[in-house]
Amino acid sequence: MLLGIREKVDPTALACIKGWAAELFGLPPTDGIFVTQLQCNETGCPPLETAIATLGVACGMHRVTIAKAIVEVTREDLIHALQSGSCHHPLKL
Repeated sequence: MLLGIREKVDPTALACIKGWAAELFGLPPTDGIFVTQLQCNETGCPPLETAIATLGVACGMHRVTIAKAIVEVTREDLIHALQSGSCHHPLKL
């Protein structure tokens, strides 16, 4: 079961991830970018995972997961996730 971690996350790391997502997805400032850190206790699941979701009229919805804590995520991790098929496009608005 995935549970959201309620500990305080570094605002600088959050701002960096949101900026990289906006740049790499080519999102306008009006689109929403949501970043959360999840904890999983199930077998085979990474202990911490960063989930990045975008929502906007122009680009639809995208979801990316990276098996690292928010403070460990780099721009290269996000690029790799996008190139490796870790990006999901469940719906277009």
